[in-house]
Parts: sequence; structure tokens; C-alpha cells
Amino acid sequence: MSLAMAYGVPTVLDALRARNAAIANLGRHAVSGVSLTSLFDEACSTLAHVLDVDLTSVVEEQAHAFVLRAGHGLPADLIDCSIAPLGTSLAGFTLDQGEPVVLVDVNAETRFEVSEALTTTGVISGVTVPIRGPHRPFGVVSVLSCTERRFTEADVVIVRLVANMLAGAIESERARSTIRTGDHVLTELVEHGPDILIRFDRKLRYLYVSPAIERATGLAPRHFIGRTNEDLGMPAELCELWRRELEPVLGTGEPRRFDFSHDGPEGTRFFESHAVSERGPDGSRQSLVVFTRDRTKARQAELARLASEARYRELFERALDMILLFDTEGRIIDVNPAAERTLGYPHSELVGQRYELIVPPEEIREAAQRLALKLDGSGPTSAYESVVVCKDGKQVPVHVSSQVLIRGEKPAGVLTISRDISDQVAARERAVASERRFRGAFDDAATGMMLVDPDATILRANAAFARMLQYFPVELAGTKIFEYMPPEDTEAGRANIMAIARGEMDSFRIEKSYVRRDGSSLAAHVVVSGVRDADGALEYFVVHVQDLSELRRVQSELDETEERLRQSQKLEAIGKLAGGVAHDFNNLLTAINGYSDLALAELNGEPTSTQRCIQEIRRAGERAAELTQQLLTFSRRQVLEPEVIDINDVVNDCLSMLGRLVGEDVAITANLADSLPMVHADPGQLGQVLLNLVVNARDAMPDGGRLSIQTRASHVADGLRVVLSVSDSGHGMERETVEHIFEPFFTTKEQGKGTGLGLSTVYGIVEQSGGTVEVESALGEGSTFTVYLPPTAEMPTAPAKPESKPAAGAGESVLVVEDDAAVRGLVEEMLTAAGYAVIVAATPSEAIAFADGGEAIDAVITDVVMPEMNGHRLAQHLHRLRPGVPVLYTSGYAGEIIEARGLVEASDAFVRKPYSASTLIGKLQALLDARVAV
Repeated sequence: MSLAMAYGVPTVLDALRARNAAIANLGRHAVSGVSLTSLFDEACSTLAHVLDVDLTSVVEEQAHAFVLRAGHGLPADLIDCSIAPLGTSLAGFTLDQGEPVVLVDVNAETRFEVSEALTTTGVISGVTVPIRGPHRPFGVVSVLSCTERRFTEADVVIVRLVANMLAGAIESERARSTIRTGDHVLTELVEHGPDILIRFDRKLRYLYVSPAIERATGLAPRHFIGRTNEDLGMPAELCELWRRELEPVLGTGEPRRFDFSHDGPEGTRFFESHAVSERGPDGSRQSLVVFTRDRTKARQAELARLASEARYRELFERALDMILLFDTEGRIIDVNPAAERTLGYPHSELVGQRYELIVPPEEIREAAQRLALKLDGSGPTSAYESVVVCKDGKQVPVHVSSQVLIRGEKPAGVLTISRDISDQVAARERAVASERRFRGAFDDAATGMMLVDPDATILRANAAFARMLQYFPVELAGTKIFEYMPPEDTEAGRANIMAIARGEMDSFRIEKSYVRRDGSSLAAHVVVSGVRDADGALEYFVVHVQDLSELRRVQSELDETEERLRQSQKLEAIGKLAGGVAHDFNNLLTAINGYSDLALAELNGEPTSTQRCIQEIRRAGERAAELTQQLLTFSRRQVLEPEVIDINDVVNDCLSMLGRLVGEDVAITANLADSLPMVHADPGQLGQVLLNLVVNARDAMPDGGRLSIQTRASHVADGLRVVLSVSDSGHGMERETVEHIFEPFFTTKEQGKGTGLGLSTVYGIVEQSGGTVEVESALGEGSTFTVYLPPTAEMPTAPAKPESKPAAGAGESVLVVEDDAAVRGLVEEMLTAAGYAVIVAATPSEAIAFADGGEAIDAVITDVVMPEMNGHRLAQHLHRLRPGVPVLYTSGYAGEIIEARGLVEASDAFVRKPYSASTLIGKLQALLDARVAV
């Protein structure tokens, strides 16, 4: 045995021979014309056997994917199925490369997307080769292994060879198919076409006639075979025409075209013929082929065209629309009068101009493209909207219909008919604007809105409604409205909607609930209306939804406001009553206290029982005056003497007294803010407020406790406020008590231990000072009273120095005007005892009469509110009679009434009833001294 035999060389050679034989056999089949399906199957089997691989396939590229045409090792049900997408798959990558692609490890590939077909079959390695074509590739041949394998260049050559064989077979099959199709088409054209095909021999005898001749002559083709035109009995002039036209073709071989007519039973018919020669096997011209077409209809159409030319011109001239004729270069050939009128150009200025003359600059490029497409046959008759530019620069919107004009089967120009659509465009713009306004009104409406179709599907929801339900509008569209209703409301809603659908009612209103995204309930007022088309059929519902949550909150606040208003009106009524009572009482107290002072002055000496009785009367009068002052304070009718003050100074002035007032078992703390804004208030009255609040707090802590006084600046709804608050750790109050706490004579104390005017006095002083007072309290948690006062930008003034000289008269003449007899007599005695000359008047008219008499008057003391006229008007009368005479006003009425009615100016001298002799005389003497100083 040789060395070659020992190492198996013959075996390798045998394998190579077998492989080459298999490839050669496949090649023979490829050129033998076997079906492509069989050839694809054989190619897959041959490659699988020759290269010893698991899988082989032939895939074809189609419109959207690669389709398996044949395969080895693949399931049969995959044949003719889509197995991979275009572009990103292995097959798509191979076609993009245009060259063989070798795979070493599919799992490590990044060049393409590994398809599911590869992963499920367990492919590891492989070779793919494109199947080329003359114009585009057919597909891909794949050789795949389920084990890791390195394919050699020889392996790639084999696969490429098979791919080229398949490409040649595919192209051959396509060529044969084309030839078969061409032969069939040619036969169909000859046998069934409208043209007559005739073959003549050199003696002009008919060799073949197509069936179309029977339609033209009524004679079957067999009637002509072997005969000449003369044999057929055709007219001599026609026979001569044919001989004259056909014999030169046989002689020179040049094709000829000629026309002729023939009179038949149906009238004259017109024909057009084309003749060409045929060569025999020896190259000589042995026969003729003549194609003859019946042109009767075309000739008739031409005649009709000529006949309609005049009619067309009339229509052209009279048309209301603009008609323009353009040549193939875009130049204007002709225009009608309507175009002249609209464009503002005469005919002579338009003809010869290019289309750019009447096209807006921004549309010239588009117009050029449109013209080019029409002329090359890509743009058929079309209609579009455009704009034309007039001579004066005005732009007119038009609707254009354009058509290509054909002459001799070639484009000769373009005809355009343009209609002015200014009115339609304006109407459309109005409609668009209306739609935009509707959408804006719908989408931006503060009220929730929906459009719902008849089956309760939400077509559109605006943002307001979506916010109500905690959704976005897009989430609601397409859902059922009943999804957002509680079950108990669904049936009622469905019944109402059906009633509108049946036409039983046009709309309905209802208060109902919706369910929000978070499951909470939304109370709403809903109005549902049906929208119908022109035939009355229901199209959709318009639903308006108003969130009642805010309305109910406002209603609740309104109820509370009304309650506070009723409370305020009650307090106001009581205050008016208290003010009136206090006025009359002040007159009485003025007399009681004044006469008590006079009596005590006369009894000055050893104490007697009479003196003690009068002193008790005087003390009772003082207490009554204090009570009257509290009534006036509550009713906000006392005359305040406001100053620019620091509220901290008022608190500091009261602190030492407050400690003694509340007792040792109550701990007082003061937290006073620095640099507080100033306030404009009566310091004495503000101290009274603090005192009353502290006393009220002490009474709320019978067993001791903590009391806190705090000042601060705070921004509230009405702006910056200076705040004074008093808090206690007492027993607190229930809500009902808090609601009545500022009412006069309302008290929580035992009988005989309180007047019920302390907190009402606080309320009156604060309200008259332009502030407000609030209370927060709960049983067992103490109470906090908070006073809010408006700040002032004014600065405090230095206090005036007190007069050291005691007030006393020096015989000055004083006119006293007082309608109350007791007070009038008292004032007369007080002033007389002090050294003044007194003239009294019970009415303003008496005072005016005295002043008109000419006697001396140094000063006037007058009550403010009197019959006939008030004190201020009396003073005006007296000043006309006695210019410059000083006036001192007195009143038991509240300051609010006096100031509100303009009875006293802020700069006027005023003394409040009840007054003492020293107070009255001190004010009077100050007026007299001021007059002397001037």
C-alpha cells in the first residue's frame, strides 16, 4: 500500500469529485429550464450535503420582509412564509453589503439584529450570499451550522457559485416569461386589435388579413386571401391609389403613410395606412405588411371641433370666471375679458407675459413645479386654491381648474379657469375664527364642559371639568360618563339622557355627584342639552358642570356673615338705645352732681348728717356717671381724645396696677415687640380696654393661673395691624357663650357680680378707634382676646404744659344756651359763683335775639343738640352778629352722633356731660384767655 493510500488521499479526492459532480449537476438543472421551486429545493439539499451543514435556505426579498422559498433542515410549514424583516435582519444586512457575510458566532453579532428564527433553531455559524439580479437582488442563500464552525474561503466560493447559478436561472425564467407574454400580447393585439393588418405578396395579392377587416367591410378575412383589389371589385381609383403607394415600398424598402376614403352602406369612411416591406430568407423584399386604421371617428371629431370653435370662443368671451391660456414656456397666449377685469390689465399687457406676472413671489416656485408636472404627463387635470396678483398689487384668492392642452399627441400648453373665491375664503376664515373661539371658550371655560355622544361616550372634555375629577382631558375622552357617577345616580342620569334622545325634552338641570380619581365625591350642578342635525337626529349632548363645593363654602360663609350682621345689628340697636338713655341720664347727672357740689360748698365746715347725705348723693352720681360712660363707650358714642401713641407705653403704664388688680395667685407675663408702628387712639380709653380684658381674664381664673399680654405687628387681610392680645389659662368658654360675649349686659358671672358692660365697652372703644377685636376660646383651654388697630404714620407731639393759674372769672359776660331747665339753672349758678356775668337762653332763638340786642357777650356756652337748630348752626348765626366770640359746646350725646352730623368740628372746644364746675369753668377760661392772647 502506498503512502497516499495510507493517509486516505483517494478518499479526499473522491469527496471532491462527488462535491463537484453535485455542483455540476445543479448547474445543468439550472440551465435546463426546470421550475424555480424545484431548483431552489435542489440547491438547498446540495449545499447541505456538500458543506455538511444543519440548515440551508433560499429567501426572496419582497415588499415588507424576506420570504422563505426553500430550505433544508427547516419546518415545511415555514415555506412561503415571512421569516425576517427587511433592513435590520441578517438577510437585509447581506443585501446591504452586496458581498458574502461569514458568521463566526451569532450570539456575539452586533452588525445586525438576530432574528427569532435564528435563535429558536440554535444557529451558531454560517455563510450568507446575495442572489444578484440585473436591476435588483432577488434574495439570499444561507448555509448555517448549529455548532461553532469556521467556514473557509472555499466554502464561501461554493455558496457564491450556487447563488450565481440561481441568479442565472431566475433571470432566464424571467426572460422566457417575458417572451411568452410578448408573443401572447402580440397575437392578442393582431387578432383583437382595432387596426387592420394585411400582408401582400409582390403582386399585391392578399396573404393575410386580420379579423378587424370584417368590422370595416363586412367581409370575412378568408374572402380576401389570394385575391387582389381588382379581383375584389374595388373602385379603379382606389385600386390605383393602393398600387401607387405600395409598389415603391417593394422597390426602395422605405415605409410609406397614406390616407384614403371609401364609400360604403353606412356612408363615407376614412382610413390611414402605414406600409413596410418584409424580406425573405435570401434578403430580398418578398412581401408587404400594411397597418390600416379607421379614422372615421377622428375625422368626424375634427369636424365637430371646427364646428364648435365659434361656440367655444363665445363661451370664452362671456365666461364670468377668469380663463387664461399658457404655452409650454409659461407665457400667456390668451385671456378672456373676465381675467382682464379681475387682474386690471388690458389684453395687450397680458399676452406674451409669463405666469410670474400674476403669481405671488412666494408661490412662483410651486407654480413652476405644477406647470412642469403637467407638461411631462405627471400632472393630470387638477383643481386647487391659489392667489393671483392684480395690477394694483391686490391679491385675490381663486379656485383654479387646470388642464393640459394636447396638439399632435404632445402638450401644447395649459388652460386654467380661475374663480374668485374671496367671499368663500372670508366665510371660511370666519368659520375658522368661530371654531377657534368656540374651542377657546370650550377649553378655557371656567365652568366644566363636555361633549357626549348619544351612547354616553365622552367625545371631548375641557380642562376645568378634568380638574374637577382630577384627570387630564385626554384621559376622559373615549370613556363612558357613567364611569364617574356613583351607582345611585347612574340610572337617573341614563333615564334623563334617553328622554332627550327620544325628543321628550330638550334639556334638563340636576344637582348630582361625580366620583373623583381619588374616590372623593364632587357635588355639582349639571345642565345637559341635546344638539341635533338638520333632520332632527340627535348628534351629541353638551354638558355644563358647575362645581358646587366653592358655592356651598361661600354660602356657609355668607350664613356666618349674616349671623354676624344680625349680631352687629342687635348690638347697634342696643347701642343706640344706650346712647339715647345716656344722653338723658347725663343731663340728670349734670344737675345732680352739680347741685351736690354747690350744696357741699355751702356746707363747708363741720361734718353734719346733711353733708354726709349730700356726699353719698355725689358719690352715687359719680358711679352713675361711670356707668353712663360705659354705656357710651359700648355704643361707640363717647367723644374720644385720640393721640399718636405707642401701644407698649399704654401697657407699661398699666402693668404695676394690673399686678395689684389680679392678685398674687395670677402670674402676669408681658411680651412686647420692639419698634411697633404708632397708633392713633385715646390712651385713656385704650388703657380701659386693657384693664377690662385683664379683669375678665382674672375672673376666668378664680383659683389662679397664668395671664399673658403680648403686642406685635401682623399682616392680615386688610393690611398691616398693631396687635394687642390678652390670654389666660382659665376655664374658657363654649361656642354659644363666645357668640354673645360682647353683647351689653351679657355676663357669665353670678347675680350682682357684674354689669355685663366690661367686654361690650372693650368692643365699643376698639370699633370707634377703627380697629377690631376677636376672641378664641374653648372649654378647659382658656381664652385669648386679640385687638387689631390700624397703624399711623404720624409722630407723637409733646404734651402741653398745665396751667398754674386757677380758673376764675373777672366779670366776663357769658351767654348760656341750654334747653334742659335743670342744667341751665345749674350752669348759671356755677358761673355766677365763679365771678362771671351770666345770660341764659332756653332756645336758640332767644340767644340770637339777645345777641342782636347789642349787649356785650364775651363767650357762649351752648348745648349741641337742641330744638329749632343745633349748637353749630347757632354758633354760625352768633358769629355773624358777634364776630370772633368764642363758643364752648356741651352735650350728653355721644361723640359719634355729634361728629357724624357735623355738629362739632375736631378743633372746637367741647365738654362732655356730666361735668363738674371746675371742668366747665376751666374750659371756659381757656377760651377767654386764648381770645385775649390773640
